[in-house]
Amino acid sequence: MKNYPRIYSLSTLGLIHHYENDYLFHNMRTDFVGDSGSGKSIIADLLQLIFVGSEMFESATRTMDEKRELDGCCVLPIRESTSAMLS
Repeated sequence: MKNYPRIYSLSTLGLIHHYENDYLFHNMRTDFVGDSGSGKSIIADLLQLIFVGSEMFESATRTMDEKRELDGCCVLPIRESTSAMLS
C-alpha cells in the first residue's frame, strides 16, 4: 500500500449543513453516514470539485427542495510524509 501522499482532513467554513467542521480521514477508509438531507453528498461534491475543477464538476445528486450551491470555503490538507503537510 502506498503510504503518501494522502488526504489528511477536510475543513469546511460556511457550507450548508456543515458550517465550521473538520473531518479527519482514516488511512484506509472514511465513511460518511447520516440521515437523508444531512449533507453527506456535499462532502463528495467538494472532493470532486477540488480534484476535477469547476469546469468539469457535475454534482452527483440533484435536489428538488433546495438549490445545490457550494458557497463557502474548504481546506484539504494533504500529508506528504510523517512530518510534512501540504495545503
